[in-house]
Amino acid sequence: MTASSKLVLSSFPGTLLLFALLAVVWWVDAAWGYAGLVCGLCNMGTFDWHRLLREKDGYTQGKLALCAGLAYPWLLAAIAVEARDRVLVLSNGWSAHLGDLYAVAAAGVFACFYLVMLAVLALTWEAFRADGFERAVRNIGLTMFSFVFPCWMLAFALFCLVGMDAAGGTLPREAFSILLWLMVVTKLADLFAHGCGVLFGGRLFESARMAPVQHPSTTWEGFMGAMILTADAGFILAYCLRFPVLHRPFFLIAVLLAIVLLAYFGNFASSLVRRSFGRDDAPDAFGRWGSGIALTGSLAFTVGVAVVGGLLLLGLSNVFPAVAD
Repeated sequence: MTASSKLVLSSFPGTLLLFALLAVVWWVDAAWGYAGLVCGLCNMGTFDWHRLLREKDGYTQGKLALCAGLAYPWLLAAIAVEARDRVLVLSNGWSAHLGDLYAVAAAGVFACFYLVMLAVLALTWEAFRADGFERAVRNIGLTMFSFVFPCWMLAFALFCLVGMDAAGGTLPREAFSILLWLMVVTKLADLFAHGCGVLFGGRLFESARMAPVQHPSTTWEGFMGAMILTADAGFILAYCLRFPVLHRPFFLIAVLLAIVLLAYFGNFASSLVRRSFGRDDAPDAFGRWGSGIALTGSLAFTVGVAVVGGLLLLGLSNVFPAVAD
């Protein structure tokens, strides 16, 4: 069995587990189930980073990075729900849509504040040590990067919790369906890319590797196969979920192609992280379930960009109604 084949097989257990959890959360259809799934994925990435950083010589902020990464998604989920409830109570006639925007703004302020405070704590941590300027900068950079990718980026998926009703009921089906679809399509893009790369790598292009140094397992054939198969699968899932965007097929195709590109960037980033620590493409941080960074890397890019971009467009459409037209 080739190294590429082993990589494909090693990615299946974790991906299948993720699909199973998504199905359970979809069936339960409750805010706590969705929050638990997203927070659990964020914590997986944090634990994987902690395992890598323990082996880094001279790194002294392991406990800070671990505690900050584990606590953040759960605090963000609580802030999102609490902000939504308070806006509903204090709205006094505001529209529910406007209340959602204020709750999202509160969660966004907390996300930025947490990031800034982590930078301050990391800087303070190194201020009283005499390990040299270069090592201090490296430690601070590792702490910040291990928090941002994938935990901080993936946690933006929790922003949909502001759509929960005041009684703590179910999530809005439309927002939940879109994020579920986004996660499934992202992981399908990963599987299609690996599978097509193993089956057709080197048959169409002499230089099969897209990024020989950053991510040697990616191939041009895998990328092209992922584009085609992900577009087909994305259309089928969108039809099953009855998305209204189906009447704009060219827009949906553009979104699917963007998902594949962002998933590739996420995989490049996770590969760079693992290789910078001397690991191959399939570390066993979670045993047979694979790597937390590898499992959540592509999701962090697609979910983070989709949620932030969607909220930006939503805000502009309310401030400048002509944008929505």
